[in-house]
Amino acid sequence: MKALPGTHFGIAALGLVVVASLLVYVLSEDVPLALPGCGDADVQEVVRSLVKSALTQQGAPTPKIDVSDFESGGSAPDAPRQLCTFLVSEQGEKLTMYMSVSWKNVDTGEYQVMIGSTYDSVSE
Repeated sequence: MKALPGTHFGIAALGLVVVASLLVYVLSEDVPLALPGCGDADVQEVVRSLVKSALTQQGAPTPKIDVSDFESGGSAPDAPRQLCTFLVSEQGEKLTMYMSVSWKNVDTGEYQVMIGSTYDSVSE
């Protein structure tokens, strides 16, 4: 991936799609199982971990990386896939990244979080 002039290597290195799975625990049978959205704290923590892990694997330093500003990409709350944007910041440089949350197995509450550099990379 080619970095823009002035862009730090760490941010420029985030062109790949990373996938992770989580297990959502249902507290009781009366609580409907709903796909978590962009504002879910667990989803945001997974995304932060994925970004830092991807950068670490590519040899980029991560102490000053900030992952924030999670916003819905316009998905309906009951859609089978939630599309979102978030910012990755490093020393004044900002990069808009994309993520999706979708069911891996709705019966067990298992869902997956994908991050990428475009909506297309996370919406398949």
